[in-house]
Amino acid sequence: MKKSIIILIIILLAAVPLFAQFQGEIISLQSVGGGPVALLPLLDWTEHLVAGFGAEASLDLGVLPDLLPGFLYAGADLGFSINIPVAGGHLNSQTDIWAQALAGINLNFDDINLSLSPEFGYGLMLHLADGLISGKQQSSVFFDQLSFISLKIGYRIIPEMKIILQPEYKMFFETGTHGHQFVTIVGVEYKLGE
Repeated sequence: MKKSIIILIIILLAAVPLFAQFQGEIISLQSVGGGPVALLPLLDWTEHLVAGFGAEASLDLGVLPDLLPGFLYAGADLGFSINIPVAGGHLNSQTDIWAQALAGINLNFDDINLSLSPEFGYGLMLHLADGLISGKQQSSVFFDQLSFISLKIGYRIIPEMKIILQPEYKMFFETGTHGHQFVTIVGVEYKLGE
């Protein structure tokens, strides 16, 4: 797990000078956005949590903007959720913080002001849990790797702004098990470039 965190940090640090060097040629700043998040645990994860609420912010970078303007993009999301544990379960509270890298395709339907953007990605989730953990009452902090797929649906209300509805399926990997969540993000996205 420590290797995964170190690799992710190295990739992010390497991306900054590359972005500066290739700004406008290979990648370009496309949009920023964010909004509230609601999540429902699925499968085995329902044994621990009932639901969660939080927020997420996103940054999208256009890929090959001269060749495919506004079509391919990469990006990053940063979010958190405060979760409601199952009554009578072993958790008293749990907060999750995640960072994820993503790739997507933007399909614009300009005549009806609509865009559909399937996305997939990978990241890390930090769990801050309090409760009966490993047989004793304690607080615990641990990381999980995660992957996700989503469909970002945007409705353009003015040329620079969209209202976003984004259903997302998220799966994260733990020792001996894995968690599943259905996440919904409702927010806005501001266009910064093509």
